[in-house]
Amino acid sequence: MLLNMLLLPFMIYQSIGTKIDFSYDYAVFKRTDTIYLHFYYEIPHLNLFFYKQDEHFVNRHQISLQLLEKKELVAGQLFTRMIQVDTYDETQQQKLRTNDSLNITFNLRNKKTDKLNVLLKFNDLHSANEQDYQFSVELPVNISQMLFYTNNTVNPGRTYSQESAQTDTLNLYLEIYNQNVSYCSLFITKPVETRTAHPSFRRPKREKPVTVVREYLEIENWKGKTEDGKWYPLQYSLALANLADSLAGSCQLKVLGYNVNNRKLFETESDFVVETSRFQNDRDYYDLVDKLVYITTEAEMKRLKQVPVAERESIWHAFWKQYDPTPTTEINEQEIEYFERIDYCVQNFSKGDNGYRSQRARVYMKNGHPDFIESRPFERYTNPIEIWYYYALGRKYVFVDYHGFGEYSLYEETRI
Repeated sequence: MLLNMLLLPFMIYQSIGTKIDFSYDYAVFKRTDTIYLHFYYEIPHLNLFFYKQDEHFVNRHQISLQLLEKKELVAGQLFTRMIQVDTYDETQQQKLRTNDSLNITFNLRNKKTDKLNVLLKFNDLHSANEQDYQFSVELPVNISQMLFYTNNTVNPGRTYSQESAQTDTLNLYLEIYNQNVSYCSLFITKPVETRTAHPSFRRPKREKPVTVVREYLEIENWKGKTEDGKWYPLQYSLALANLADSLAGSCQLKVLGYNVNNRKLFETESDFVVETSRFQNDRDYYDLVDKLVYITTEAEMKRLKQVPVAERESIWHAFWKQYDPTPTTEINEQEIEYFERIDYCVQNFSKGDNGYRSQRARVYMKNGHPDFIESRPFERYTNPIEIWYYYALGRKYVFVDYHGFGEYSLYEETRI
């Protein structure tokens, strides 16, 4: 069954109540009397509501940031952002993301504790999509939090790709405030799976993490004027080209600071991820092939699973070449769109339902985003209902959750 991947340029796009794929990171920097909270976020265009304005597609959203000491509000600000793209296709891509930063300040003279609670609220202004987040930040004493970059662009998800490792660089930035620091040691380690305990032992034997990278960083030329407080910007870059295989998976980056007498003054650590190639790992590759269920046959999927590891990537690209609308370019828009829809189904139809194999997913994979979703999750005398409207197609789909656990079944399909 060949999936019709062509989408019509609807005037308004985005379902209501969609869970937002919102990645964020932050760091707190200080000067003499002021704390600066730098907040970074990224969000896929696919999760945003765009409307047609003249010849463009526009999204407007707001982010509210509030800083609290215990329950007392000490600082806050409301930020409004606008995204403008030229084509409808740009609103539909999961991998096309907006990346932005927000900054808020707090006077240290008002400080009562060494920890602040942060309340964040994201609101898509032209839909019902909103999401709340809450986290705590430690006010810096010796050092700030780490910020991770990819090729000098902040990476809020701290995720790097093994497939693009040949060109990607991991960049790190943090600030040091303890003027007694003479040098730093930097380690990147990989966890080792715990081995099964010997019957004579009460506990399993714990393996030490494997150190993949170790660097010595000398501290020189402190920045800042005396009245603004001394601080040192520690920056580190690591080309991933020769280390992607060694770092594949979850990693930990640790920085330790020492004085001239080799006494440790601080230690800080953060996690990041290097995603593995989808063709090398059997489980990932088989899962990828299984997701072709809407575009090919069981026999073809079985054939793809039997391809030797060394040939998987070339065979995979050959398979998708037959569906490529622009075969002379490097990008296969059909493949990208297909798996963006699969990802959307996994993210939004997995809680209590069957993800990309659910009945809602079948409709979504065939028709794309509904123009409007009418959701009735708390009906008093009926089961939860979702009604999907496709105005350009003239179709309406009614889904019912018969058991109340989130598994929606297609009740009827009618014309509108």
